Amino acid sequence: MQAFSLLAEERQRQSMELQLSTLQTTLAKTRTSYERARDTHQRAGTLINALRMASESFVDERVTMLMPLLRRLYARVRPHPAFDQIALESRVEGRRGLLVTRLTNTESNKTISEPGDYWSSSQINALAVVLFLALNLSSGVLPLDVAILDDPLQILDDINLLSVVDILRRMRGRRQLLLSTHDVRLADVVQRKLRPAHEHERTIRVDLEQSTNTDVEAETHDNRFRGPVLKVVGL
Repeated sequence: MQAFSLLAEERQRQSMELQLSTLQTTLAKTRTSYERARDTHQRAGTLINALRMASESFVDERVTMLMPLLRRLYARVRPHPAFDQIALESRVEGRRGLLVTRLTNTESNKTISEPGDYWSSSQINALAVVLFLALNLSSGVLPLDVAILDDPLQILDDINLLSVVDILRRMRGRRQLLLSTHDVRLADVVQRKLRPAHEHERTIRVDLEQSTNTDVEAETHDNRFRGPVLKVVGL
């Protein structure tokens, strides 16, 4: 009877040793997996921080390159008579990159970063057009040298409108301009201001009118350079 008891205890001991060995092996594998995961996490964190720093450095470099052109365009349009200086500041908030526009009145030394609280919708729209054109022109070589503006002049007042159109007239030698508007009067102004001044220039105007629920009629006006006009005022 005692022999059976000792045999049962031996089997139980062997079983427990086998379970212990299995647990130790599992623990070792789990520890190895944990250490690998921790190492991967640290490497990923280091890589993310490096990418974030590189991204911030790239944006800062691009902003620095952009500023001279942006200042020139802003000075030409001058959306607000009091705020005569513009600057861009890049920063990261909550893992999100932000590009903040700072506008300064040098006479009163007042700087704002939320023009919507002080400016009219026309002035803000003019500022947005200036920022877009500066970004477009500073992009260098593009797959298509095109600037597309979807109804950018709709809510501009007369002063800002003429200033923006003047910039468009100056930049058409570097970009093909595609503009859309719902206002026929604005289309007339743009067509007149952007009329061809050289042989290689063309201004094409397309008027769309919906004739039925599904059909749209298009009328195209192709304006080409016709040479200088000689006017005789008097003798």
